[in-house]
Amino acid sequence: MRWESLLDTNWMSTSNEADEVELSLAQLIALKLVSLHGNPSHFDESDWKELFNWLGMDVEETLLSNQPAAAILRKVQARRRLHELSPLKGRVDTALVGICEQFAKVFGLNETERDLTILAWLNFRHNLLRDLCDSIEIHDFSQIAALIAGLIGHSPRQVSQALHCNGPLMRFEILEAPHSTRDLLDATRPGNTLENLAPLLVEDCDNPEVIDKCLSRLLIQLCPRVPVAVLPLHSFSYVSQLQLIVDYLKRALSERRSGANVLLYGAPGVGKTALARALGQVLGGEMFEVPVEDEKQQPYEPATRLNRYRMAQRLLEGRSNALLLFDEIEDAFAGKKQVPKAWTNQVLERNTVPGLWLSNSVIKLDPAFLRRFDLIIEIKPQSSKRGHPQVCALLQNLPILMDAKKRLAKQSWMTPAIAHQLAELGALLPAHEPLRNQRRLKAVLRERLRALGENDLALNRVFDATLSQPSTVKRLMPDYRLTWLNTQPALSRVTRQVQRRGCARLCLHGPSGSGKTALATYLADLLGRPLVKAHASTLLDMFVGGTEQKLAELFENARDRGAVLLLDEADTFLMNRARADQSWEVSQVNELLVQLENFDGVFIATTNRFEYLDHAVMRRFDLKVGFDFLKITQLRELLQEVIPERDRKALAALSDNQLAAYSLTPGNIYTALDQLDLRGCPLRLNSLLKALELEQQTRQGHGNRMPIGFINSHRPMPVLADKDRHAARRE
Repeated sequence: MRWESLLDTNWMSTSNEADEVELSLAQLIALKLVSLHGNPSHFDESDWKELFNWLGMDVEETLLSNQPAAAILRKVQARRRLHELSPLKGRVDTALVGICEQFAKVFGLNETERDLTILAWLNFRHNLLRDLCDSIEIHDFSQIAALIAGLIGHSPRQVSQALHCNGPLMRFEILEAPHSTRDLLDATRPGNTLENLAPLLVEDCDNPEVIDKCLSRLLIQLCPRVPVAVLPLHSFSYVSQLQLIVDYLKRALSERRSGANVLLYGAPGVGKTALARALGQVLGGEMFEVPVEDEKQQPYEPATRLNRYRMAQRLLEGRSNALLLFDEIEDAFAGKKQVPKAWTNQVLERNTVPGLWLSNSVIKLDPAFLRRFDLIIEIKPQSSKRGHPQVCALLQNLPILMDAKKRLAKQSWMTPAIAHQLAELGALLPAHEPLRNQRRLKAVLRERLRALGENDLALNRVFDATLSQPSTVKRLMPDYRLTWLNTQPALSRVTRQVQRRGCARLCLHGPSGSGKTALATYLADLLGRPLVKAHASTLLDMFVGGTEQKLAELFENARDRGAVLLLDEADTFLMNRARADQSWEVSQVNELLVQLENFDGVFIATTNRFEYLDHAVMRRFDLKVGFDFLKITQLRELLQEVIPERDRKALAALSDNQLAAYSLTPGNIYTALDQLDLRGCPLRLNSLLKALELEQQTRQGHGNRMPIGFINSHRPMPVLADKDRHAARRE
């Protein structure tokens, strides 16, 4: 046997355990009912005998029938009995009334609402009174309000207002919302809150600590305590305005400010709930959460959740270090069953306990709600060269290759929630089969990313790159150098100025592989900023307006992170609007212009089709940098870096005129080295030159088409001497 079972909130007294004053109060209510309504239905002779014995009245045969004359006699007898009780004066001094008075203070009930609570609790505790109320059927609500008004000594108008569906008695579930039957008991039936307070009547009701303990139990049932934080607050140092959130909540707690609300939003799994728990732990307060489902795992209606929030606000009003957490607010504020807007606004304006509100998106939230939040902070996944610390920790024991773990942790879509799910799946995989595990996880992640609308091409780089040997090409190609870029103007002074200013809008144009995209990475490293890279094709959306929204989000992301923003192959959005066939194409260019005007960071656009660009757009760029093929000296220096040392004399023997036959970029040399590696050919100067010749022909096309670039079509490609060819063959 346990006390919790004995003090069940569904307990109902079958025997009269109340004190004498409460019993007199219940009897008085019953007498008034009989005096006002002497002929209730469903009452037979045995019922009347039991009731009269309980009331202390003489049982006469003339009073027991259901005839009209008997009803009149019952009214007369009841009024005589009431007259005998007329000497009673002053406050009704009983435990039930005392508890209801304190209860009314907590929930802000007026006198009428308080007395209705007493009436409901009397019905809850006294069976005969409850049976009498259940037998009185009045289908007109105004008549019910008038009858109740006569029982508790208030006007019918006050009773009607107290029983309103939006009043505190219904909102705080003190009374149960009336059903369709509209009988007297139905209008005064105790709600969940009143039933949950039933243990107060069997405890030491005069002890404030006991009452506070019981109210605390009620609070826990309404809004359970938030679990202890798993991560410390410094794990979320990447969150924008984190210290401001902490300072704001500290001041709200210390000053007991009304209407203190913080909205944290972001994609599912980015760590909003974990951050809220960490904030509660740092602030040293108790955090309670409004649940989304009941004990039967059935979802709460939006109005029910907001009711619980308001009740918790009342119960926590006396605590100086309490916080309230409300998750999934879009269901309550923007769902199909929204509550009245004015009422929701009051919820946000009158809360005395600071509220932390979580949402996956704010797009569908009414601006009238949003403007009532003092802080609205977007939580984004951390992006860094090493990855999110929590993600790295979760992926540490994943049974895959270490390189794959590192690449996985750096992905922009990788959130702590996804990492946790992968860790759970990893526990089911055999530890001795890392390559097979990678193929399994790749398939799982591909399905997940496609369902979320994310690009899954990165999975090939994450998992497949670890299945092959280290690239010989990456080992041979030297690091990026500005001296190997043939640009107009020269970049050395430009990069210094960008570093000094911290902002610039650059348009880089020229042939593929000439180093445009790599320059953005170089500048980001030089400035010590992250790089946000987007390809124009990934921003195009099939729905009208979708592309503009993606552009706005791209610039906002770069702005929030203080990143260098690279828009690769930007001619899709920089095209001449005179050539546009559709109005939405012009709209996309206009959106880019607006975003470009408002962006105060480093923006870099690359294109291979400079001649088709919109002149109005071009005026928005601070500098247009043209990239060209490598100069002869640059080509010679780059070749000298990649060929074996024994071939460097042969390279030096090549004249400038021979090298001038090539129109190449650093990207062409990388591709030629990759071709030799795939074919298994040894790297020698002669084989590299032939690969470069093939690469150049492929770029220009076959046949009699005129070559492009600085190519002398009448000048043969350089070849090595016979002794060098024989040496290459022997090698």
